[in-house]
Amino acid sequence: ITAELPPEPLRNRIKGLLGIRPVSQATPGQNYWAPFIADATLALGTTATLVNTTYGTPKDCYVPLNGGWSDGKQVMSQLTNISFQGKSGKVGFMPNADRMPMPYSIVNLQPDGKTDVQWVTVGSWDNDKLTVQDDQIVWHG
Repeated sequence: ITAELPPEPLRNRIKGLLGIRPVSQATPGQNYWAPFIADATLALGTTATLVNTTYGTPKDCYVPLNGGWSDGKQVMSQLTNISFQGKSGKVGFMPNADRMPMPYSIVNLQPDGKTDVQWVTVGSWDNDKLTVQDDQIVWHG
């Protein structure tokens, strides 16, 4: 996944490169993983709170529980029922606990008209639909 411009010596040699970027990542160069880590932390914290509220707080993790967190089914049940607008976009989970698909921008490394290159959005992928403006892509060479 392309989040930042390549190092200076490579920039002009690899123009035409295609990449993807989550739509929510509007600022090229920002720490790519930070929004996802923040959202994962919030999702796990919310899930733990819901499990505690619904099933009770385990008193001792080494002793079999009576109605506590006896297995992962309670955790999965709560995790797959949460959704929120996170830092990386809309966060929600499918029944198998995979994250719901999120939209991506298709980006192309193009000359900026001066001496450098920049990422330019040339398409998108959202809800299993790919849209690409072929005439906007600058190919290498």
